[in-house]
Amino acid sequence: MNQDLQDYIAENWQALLDQASATLLESSRLKIPYRILKLLLQDGPLKLQEISDRLQIHPNTIATIARILEGKIFERSRGAARGAPTTISLHPYAIEQLANRKIKQTLAPPAKTKVIAKLPGKEFFRPLQSNTSDKWTFEDKDSPAFRIVSSDPNPWGQEWKILLSHQNERGDRSEWPYRLDLKLFPPDGEDCPHATFEREGIKGVFVWSLDSPTFFYAAPTKREKIWVVYSFYCR
Repeated sequence: MNQDLQDYIAENWQALLDQASATLLESSRLKIPYRILKLLLQDGPLKLQEISDRLQIHPNTIATIARILEGKIFERSRGAARGAPTTISLHPYAIEQLANRKIKQTLAPPAKTKVIAKLPGKEFFRPLQSNTSDKWTFEDKDSPAFRIVSSDPNPWGQEWKILLSHQNERGDRSEWPYRLDLKLFPPDGEDCPHATFEREGIKGVFVWSLDSPTFFYAAPTKREKIWVVYSFYCR
């Protein structure tokens, strides 16, 4: 492992704790330490040679990475007997950070959720030009973060099976949703929860709810301290 790569790992190790960027890490210059982290997260502490055998990575490379990230991501320990093998484990800091981020992810709704519901009022949306004759797109007048995609040019006043689909963007070694598409389909008997779908504007530095919706989405608007909020109350 050359010095340039060692320096890169030492400077960018925090990205290894961002599980949202897992796909990017697999193909980045951090892919080897990330593969070691994944293995230890799955199987617990392992001997250096066992990690080498399972990942097909030279033991000297693993030893170098463990040394660079010791006290941050990994810990090294050696048995009392002379020549005892080195064991590598995750550092408590890394375990805590990964656990906290996992909890935050599980609290968020899945990237694709389906509900049966009616749309909020037509007055909240404006039509966008469509490139196809069988699809109409409507954007929330207060935020481009929310769109409706429909096969019906006038989808209001009736129930739809709504697929809530996150459109993601990548950059800075992470991935995040930048738009929510509400894709409409006629109800077809699929077992989806029925929900009351409400849209409201909330003024404040932050968004809150006292009504405990099943889940909600919020996005800032161009107006100062005004948020548009989509709340779903499943029945």
